[in-house]
Amino acid sequence: MGISIETGFGRKAIQFLYNLPKLKFWAIHRVVKFIQANLMLEWIGESFDYPIVFVIRNPYAVISSQLNMGWDHRVEHYTCQENVRKMLGESLTNFSESLVTIEQKLTARWCIENLIAIKQIDSLQRAGKSVIPVTYENLQEDGNLELILRTLGYSDDDVVAVGLNMARRERWRSSRRKSTKGIGLNSERESRIKIVLDRFSMESYQELTDDFDSIFVS
Repeated sequence: MGISIETGFGRKAIQFLYNLPKLKFWAIHRVVKFIQANLMLEWIGESFDYPIVFVIRNPYAVISSQLNMGWDHRVEHYTCQENVRKMLGESLTNFSESLVTIEQKLTARWCIENLIAIKQIDSLQRAGKSVIPVTYENLQEDGNLELILRTLGYSDDDVVAVGLNMARRERWRSSRRKSTKGIGLNSERESRIKIVLDRFSMESYQELTDDFDSIFVS
């Protein structure tokens, strides 16, 4: 249903009731959406025989939205985990824990989440698991969502139904939620974000996602 753990109880209840009529128990296909399961990607792929669509988004857009929504920025949530510390190494772990500003902590979280996820995607694909990595920006292009649905086995009727439902949902959300585009970022914050991306060697979003979106290449 796309309900974040940061969402307050009242809003969770409203979102649950709003989505309840859409839970068609006879449905052939289901989509389960996670927004905080990057570190679990390999476990999900190994534990369940379901295709995975992994979506990554430009860090500046993500952090701008998270700042606006008051997202959890605790880096120690990750660095307290032994396997994460081992993967990062002492230098990156200490750097992440030394960050002070909220935008830099959010950037470190974005880096850790996606650095681990990309490594796990490679491992799952080499093991023959179905993982489709795409960028959020390309997913927004006309026809690309439909292409993914057909790749996953959705019929033409299913694809049309999903498109109509998403269009209705987007109109409903747009009428109730202010735009977060650009909110929360200025040149100083952007500079501080870049420092963290550079330290993680993830400053080039284009290079980072070079192996993404292959499903869209004809």
